[in-house]
Amino acid sequence: MQSLKRPNNFVSKFPTKEKIPTADKNAEIAPDVIEQQIFDYLTNNYPLAPGKKVMVAVSGGIDSTTLLAALRKFYGHDKVIPVFVNTGLLRRDYPLSSEDDFGYETDRLLKLLQEQFGDIIYLDERVRYIKELAKATGFDDAETDLGRRQIIGNLFADIFGDYADMRGDIQYFFQGSNAADKSESGKGKTGVFTKTHHNEVPWLAERLENSNIEVVEPLEWIWKHQVISLGEHLGLSMELYNQPAFPGPGLGVRVDGTLDNGSLDFTGICDAIVRYRIEQAIASGKIKKLDPTWKTRQYFAALLNTADNNGHGSRGIDGVINDRFKEMRSAAGEILGRWIANYSDLDKLSQHYVTLCNTISTTGVTLDGKRVDGYQVEVRMFYPNGSPAEIDYAEREQLANNLMKIKDVSRVSYALTQVKENHEHRGPDGKLLKIEINSVDTLNFSTFVSTDIPMSVYDDIAKDIQGRFGNNVLITAAFGGKPGRTTERH
Repeated sequence: MQSLKRPNNFVSKFPTKEKIPTADKNAEIAPDVIEQQIFDYLTNNYPLAPGKKVMVAVSGGIDSTTLLAALRKFYGHDKVIPVFVNTGLLRRDYPLSSEDDFGYETDRLLKLLQEQFGDIIYLDERVRYIKELAKATGFDDAETDLGRRQIIGNLFADIFGDYADMRGDIQYFFQGSNAADKSESGKGKTGVFTKTHHNEVPWLAERLENSNIEVVEPLEWIWKHQVISLGEHLGLSMELYNQPAFPGPGLGVRVDGTLDNGSLDFTGICDAIVRYRIEQAIASGKIKKLDPTWKTRQYFAALLNTADNNGHGSRGIDGVINDRFKEMRSAAGEILGRWIANYSDLDKLSQHYVTLCNTISTTGVTLDGKRVDGYQVEVRMFYPNGSPAEIDYAEREQLANNLMKIKDVSRVSYALTQVKENHEHRGPDGKLLKIEINSVDTLNFSTFVSTDIPMSVYDDIAKDIQGRFGNNVLITAAFGGKPGRTTERH
C-alpha cells in the first residue's frame, strides 16, 4: 500500500499563503471577529473556479462541524461537499433502553449532522481500517511508518483523495485542524512535537496534490474554546458543540495490545459507561468545574493490556533488569508510605503499595515546552473488604504531584478494583488487563487539570463495568497529570 511509506522532502506546488497569526491561547475573542477573519482569509486566498466545489472532512466533532457551518455560509450550501468516514474506531453510545444495546456513535452523529446540514456523504471504510491496522507494529510504535497513527492518517489521506478523484470537481480539501493540533504536531513557530495528528501526516498534502487539490485549514490559528464559541455563533446544535472531545484516530489510540473487533467493542462499551456515569454526575452537580470559564472536558476509557511490576523482582521495560526501575519503585513506595502516615483513617489498610508499568507512556509537554516520556506509577490502597481507600481530589492531586517529582515518572493512576493473587486479571499473554479512566478539564487543549471526580462516581463506573464483564477487569483512574500533557496514551 503506497500510503504506508512516509514521503520525504515534499514541497507543495501551490503558492505559500500568508496565514492568520495564531491567537492567544487564553484569550476570549468575539466569534463574529473570528468569523470575519476567516472569511477575509478565504476571500483573499481561496476563490472557487467555475464548476468547482470544496470538500470538507466531517467527523461530528466540534472542529469539523464548525468548519462545515462556516464554509456553507461563505461558499454556499451546494458548493460544499461534507464527507463522513466510518473508520470503525468511533465511540459506542450508552444504551437508552436496553442494557445490551450499546449502539455505535456513528448512527447518532450522522443523524445530528443530517438534521443540521442536510445530506452528508457517508463512506464505510471499517473493513479497510481494521485490515491495515493489523499491520501495525504495536501501540508503543505509534509514530513509526507502521505505527497506528501513521496508518490511520495515511488511510485518511487515501480515502479522501480517492473520493475526490471519483468526483473530479473538487478544488480544495478543508479540514478542521485547530491551533492545538498544529502545535502538538510540532508545526508553527511555537509548536512542540508531542504526537502526529491523523490529519497532519506528511502523506496528506502530497496525496491531495497528486489530484491537484489544495489542503486548507482555516481554523488552525484558533484554540478549542474559541472554536466552540464560533460554532455556537454559527448556530450549531448544543449536541454538536457541547460534547466531550474525541481524537480522530478514535479507539485506535485507546486500545493497548491487539486491535481487533473484540478489543474495540470491549473498550468502546467501557468508554460508554465512563462517559455516561460522568455525564450523570455532571448533570446532578456531583462534578463541578474547577474553573467555570473552561468550556471543555475530555473523559474516556482506555484499554491497557500492559505488563506491570507488583513488587516481585526488578524487571524494567520488556523484562530487562533495570536498576533505575528498582530505584523508582523504591522511591515511590517511600513517598506513599509517608503520605499514608499523615492520615489516621488509612491505618486500617490491608494492602498499600505502588507498581510501575513496564512500558513507556507519553504524556505530552511540560510548561517549559519539554516532551515528557516516562514510567507510569500505579497506587494500590485497599481495606480488608476489598474496597479502595477513599481519598478526595486534593489528596489525590497532592500524592500524584509528589510521585511525579521522581525522575522519569510521568503518569500516576489509582487502582479502583483489587488485584487478585490468582492472576484472574491477566490475559492469555500473561499481561494485566486494565481499563483506565481518564478525565480532564481544559480551556484550550493546551493546558489541563484532572477533573474533580468523587470516589463514589468511580465506584459506580467500576460496578457497571464489572457487572457487565465480571471481576476479571482491573479498573484504574488516572490523575495528577502534568500541565500541558496530552490525554492520549500512544
